[in-house]
Amino acid sequence: PMLQQLSVQYGIDIIGNNKYMPLWYTLSCNNKSLMNSIVAANSFYESGLFAKSEPEMYGNISVQSDDPRYEKQWNLKNTGQLEGFEEFEGIDINVEEAWEFTKGENVVVAVYDDPICTWHEDLSSNIYNYSYDINKGGSSVFLPDSTDNHGTACAGIISAVQDNQKGISGVAPSSKIMSISFSQSVASAEQIANGFTNAYKHGADIISCSWSYSGGYRGII
Repeated sequence: PMLQQLSVQYGIDIIGNNKYMPLWYTLSCNNKSLMNSIVAANSFYESGLFAKSEPEMYGNISVQSDDPRYEKQWNLKNTGQLEGFEEFEGIDINVEEAWEFTKGENVVVAVYDDPICTWHEDLSSNIYNYSYDINKGGSSVFLPDSTDNHGTACAGIISAVQDNQKGISGVAPSSKIMSISFSQSVASAEQIANGFTNAYKHGADIISCSWSYSGGYRGII
């Protein structure tokens, strides 16, 4: 009632209360109001009847990446940019909304795959300080002349550095990538299990595996 009384006095409309925070009300000035929104907010607050009263300000929200190939990452932001697929605008993973809350800070993702190119210009600053190769039993080593770049591609999808004006943006561009690799296409069940064990024992929060294992079920895995 006090809000209504002052609103009538000042010639201001009450739009309604916020459905998530019902004690918050939205008011609107119009051509017949005795004051603008800034003066009105001060007047409501200085009445001593309300805990807060604030003028609404609009600003630009920007979480979009400036990486040159980001515009082609339709799976992250689909504006219908692919010719022939304009009808699918908006079908993406809503990653920009998620980036308002987190970009993967303090998260370590183990990419269990081919060795990762740790000096890649769009990955190097997000490489974790531990790696392991299940075949050699030591560190994961990427060979420059290798044709197996699947691990590097997976790492880029996850954690390519954002806003460095290079390449793409990862889904979690502030996360760290741990390379857990198989340098050979054949591995025992125990070697496979060792990869998982080393990942979590050395700080991995998430283990990414995009491969299949033909060895069938093994208790050790």
